[in-house]
Amino acid sequence: MNPKAKHFRCNPCVVCGYPFSDEHHVFPKIKGGKETVSLCPNHHRFANIVQVIMDQNMWHGEKIARSFAAKHFDSRFNNAMLNRLIGDYIGTAADLSDSEFNNAATAKVDAPKEVQELALAATLERLNSKYA
Repeated sequence: MNPKAKHFRCNPCVVCGYPFSDEHHVFPKIKGGKETVSLCPNHHRFANIVQVIMDQNMWHGEKIARSFAAKHFDSRFNNAMLNRLIGDYIGTAADLSDSEFNNAATAKVDAPKEVQELALAATLERLNSKYA
């Protein structure tokens, strides 16, 4: 076994029970996340996509993630992990309100509602076409 492969576990995926899994950080490790969950390669990829959506869309991250997941992910993942990922992400992000996250969020909050809605529509269109 490769000594660098520290995240390999023989635990089943918590979503589907697949016997091979990776440890996924519920909130990104680079941002201080410590809690992990065992996910198969497919569900691990789904979780990473949710995190990217939440990271890149401060205005409507939750709405975009839920819409995208409903269209592209299986119901087992959505029922077992989606609320947890979004909830932990929002909760941890709130804990970082005095950090650089707050500076980035504040810069975008002042945009007019019409601009925010256009950004939401454009993001959903881009994601849906990319994963169609």
